[in-house]
Amino acid sequence: MRRWAKRVELAPKRARGFVNAVLRRVANTPMVWPSEAVRLSYPDWIFERLVAELGHDDAIATLTTMNEAPPVSERDDGYIQDLGSQWVAAAVPAREGDLVLDVCAAPGGKATGIATTGATVVAADLQPQRVGLIVENADRLGTRDVVVLVADATRPPFAGASFDHVPIDAPAAAWAPCAGGPTPAGASRQATSTTWSRCSSASSTPARRW
Repeated sequence: MRRWAKRVELAPKRARGFVNAVLRRVANTPMVWPSEAVRLSYPDWIFERLVAELGHDDAIATLTTMNEAPPVSERDDGYIQDLGSQWVAAAVPAREGDLVLDVCAAPGGKATGIATTGATVVAADLQPQRVGLIVENADRLGTRDVVVLVADATRPPFAGASFDHVPIDAPAAAWAPCAGGPTPAGASRQATSTTWSRCSSASSTPARRW
């Protein structure tokens, strides 16, 4: 009721009665969603794909769980991060001496996490203001093995085969199904990110390389 009253107070005095009536009407009108995808705030293609793969009930349960705030924990270095993002970083098989490109790096959680392996991480993001977040977090953690720059991943400013690993966590807004732990159906969630690794000379099928 307090929020309602504040919204009415924000309206001009002569319109407050009308605003109050509209808000009451909205509050008392049952919500009718055009589809389950809209109700859950997911694009149709995501909803339809999960229904096809999991069945309707399990898809609804999974998407509902994914709308909940993911659990967060403190890493050994003190960085607070959701478990899904930590698992993405852990999935990159980087080791000391490797060169890693994180193309969707802001705010820097995964990049600084990967850097704990001893690898050098080039942390790139398209927007300068978001790149600033990477700098702040790397400085706060005392991470020296993270090189930060503004770059467009669709036009990478690097020579071919420059990196040992290129993790991509996209879309990078904690959407990844691993963000909230096990699905209601009990299946283990898997990260949606892709890791492009430089193939060894013994590999017969080269991966995409930057």
